[in-house]
Amino acid sequence: MRTQIMTITVGMACTAALALTASPAGADTRARTDARRDAPASIDISRATYRHTGSRVSTTIRVPHLGKQGRASLAISRYGIFEAGYVAVVRKMPGQRAKARLFFFDHFQNRPRACMGLRGTWKRSTGTITVSVPRTCLPGHRTRRLYVAARTMRGDAFDDAPAVTRLRRG
Repeated sequence: MRTQIMTITVGMACTAALALTASPAGADTRARTDARRDAPASIDISRATYRHTGSRVSTTIRVPHLGKQGRASLAISRYGIFEAGYVAVVRKMPGQRAKARLFFFDHFQNRPRACMGLRGTWKRSTGTITVSVPRTCLPGHRTRRLYVAARTMRGDAFDDAPAVTRLRRG
């Protein structure tokens, strides 16, 4: 009897742990660790977590010593490399809220695009930057698998997080 109770308890604990750590249905999430001290501390990425759901493509960029100002971007493309596609940019100026904009890159230039529901945050207290783009804003690039890459910038300095060449939509 005691063995049976122990087996049930362990099974329930394992089930609860899996339920708490599992990704929501319909989303693929990939995290990439970036080398440290390869950029100024205020933009030095330590980790980028990419997510692709049925409705959004997003990233959370971790910068432990995040500065008061700078830019961050999320590149999104249907190709296995970034040949052409969308770039969502979050810009933060001291004393102002972060602002997000979407651009389409066509090998030659970035063209601004309107996008309802585009979101970007810059939180020094947690050292995180988020960029989130509705899939409805990505015509021609709403494929099941996407190339995604994150970058932080300040002045001429930048730091690139490792890309995910095929982030599946969950």
